[in-house]
Order: sequence, then structure tokens, then C-alpha cells
Amino acid sequence: MNRPERRDALSLDHMQELIACIQGLGRSRHVAVVVIRGTGPAFCAGHVMSEMRGRDVAFLQKRALERYEQ
Repeated sequence: MNRPERRDALSLDHMQELIACIQGLGRSRHVAVVVIRGTGPAFCAGHVMSEMRGRDVAFLQKRALERYEQ
């Protein structure tokens, strides 16, 4: 999360990487706390909107559900 010029917005690839990292940390009995921070004046403005343009609602809903079911 080091893209202050984009308000640390998440791309699909970055979201998948972040989820994999958090899942890996969750499997460790040596990790009790994880602090996620961004750079700049905002912490994660949301999703990279350019990736969402032109997508239909079904695609967006499917992607969102995939993330939360992991």
C-alpha cells in the first residue's frame, strides 16, 4: 500500500496478494496482530475504478463474493 498518488486504491491483483498474505499470517501461531498501513493522506480509497469501468454488475458481485468467501 504504497501508492499515495492513487490514495492507495486496491487493484484486483493487489487485493489477491493482500488476501494471500493475511491468510498466511493467520495460519502462523506466532502472529497475534497485523497492522496494515498505507502511504500518504488516505488509507485505501477503495478499488481502482479504471479496472471496474465496462464491467457488468454480475462480474463485480462475483468478484466481491469470491473475496469474502476465502
